[in-house]
Amino acid sequence: MCEQETETVLHAVRECTRTQEIFALCGLDSKLPQGPFNYGFQWLEEVVQMLDGNQFQFLITLIWNIWNRRNRWIHQNQLLPAKLVVDYAQLLVGEIQGLETTAPQPVSSNVATPQWTKPEQGR
Repeated sequence: MCEQETETVLHAVRECTRTQEIFALCGLDSKLPQGPFNYGFQWLEEVVQMLDGNQFQFLITLIWNIWNRRNRWIHQNQLLPAKLVVDYAQLLVGEIQGLETTAPQPVSSNVATPQWTKPEQGR
């Protein structure tokens, strides 16, 4: 997308100037490891140790949105604004967290289970 380097997964989700812009918008740029990494998983291992659970959940959602933005750029020649990428990630995380707090309650074991009964003759 930025045409500055050969695009690898690590470049696309961490090093690309367009990705850096997104991280800066949501305040993650200073919280993410900057050291040299050979591959994306090595970077993610470092990230896991630096962020709390909520921040990591947001980052993974954000990376997913960054990847979707990249695909839209490549396949549809359409570049979504960085702010929209961040806003959508925040929306998704909010929905996920809402689902986690509204887990279904266990069903009482006293509830009778409906059973099939043979219909009356002639029905």
